[in-house]
Amino acid sequence: MGPMKRPRKRKAGDRKTPRRTRIDPNQLGLFEIETSPARAAPPATIAKPRRSAIARKTALADRPAVLNARDAASYLGVSISTLKAWRRARMGPPHTMLGARMVGYRTALLDAWLASRTIDPDRADH
Repeated sequence: MGPMKRPRKRKAGDRKTPRRTRIDPNQLGLFEIETSPARAAPPATIAKPRRSAIARKTALADRPAVLNARDAASYLGVSISTLKAWRRARMGPPHTMLGARMVGYRTALLDAWLASRTIDPDRADH
């Protein structure tokens, strides 16, 4: 038997793990790209911009005169399904038909409807 060989010491450039393949998010998994772990780029993510409360209020102030159902629900602080239920029951804010199935809400009428539903705190019968 000959002398036993010791395992070689690792150098700075040696790989600890074998090469791995990663899927490029732009290729939808059709092609695989072989990269080394040291050079692998982080996956591309799209960061959603955060809006402060002031920016949201400013955005609401800059809205057009006629809002769609989603924007009107956001403006009133209710869900879209609540607006739909109010339309069916004929008890919600007045709406305008912009097409065969497209509903619109005028901001002035939404404000007037909200004002009409304000309860006076001095009244005892609420």
